[in-house]
Amino acid sequence: MTLRVYALYGRSSRVLGGMVIILVFLVVLGCWKLFASQESGAIAPQTLGCQGAPSRDTSMRLAVAWESMFAYDSMIFVLTLAKTWREGRKIKISGTRQLPMITLLLRDGAIYFAVTALANLANILTFYYLGPFLRGGLSHSRIASRLQ
Repeated sequence: MTLRVYALYGRSSRVLGGMVIILVFLVVLGCWKLFASQESGAIAPQTLGCQGAPSRDTSMRLAVAWESMFAYDSMIFVLTLAKTWREGRKIKISGTRQLPMITLLLRDGAIYFAVTALANLANILTFYYLGPFLRGGLSHSRIASRLQ
């Protein structure tokens, strides 16, 4: 989606540079929170059989990784909305009644980002408010939607 926003902004190197810097920061934050600040055995390697419920502390660290993804999705959503708003103002000023294809694509992209960001937010809330066996329960559907 980064490339889509980069294209929407006319291949602006400033926009791409800003998105890449923020993306790298969020990836480093998520990795640090997952791996560097854990007590031993907090995120155990995969074992056979049923998995135990993650501890509250582990759930909080996992939530940070999902919050990083939510922050990036939100930034993409805001950039898409800003471009849509600017394009809409251009249409009003020019007085044309038909919506150009770019406006339709921007609008549909904004709707897509809104839906994925809300799904991500719902998953983050499971880490904080649901019981041990339900924490992160929406992660699997979120990953499946990304693969399509």
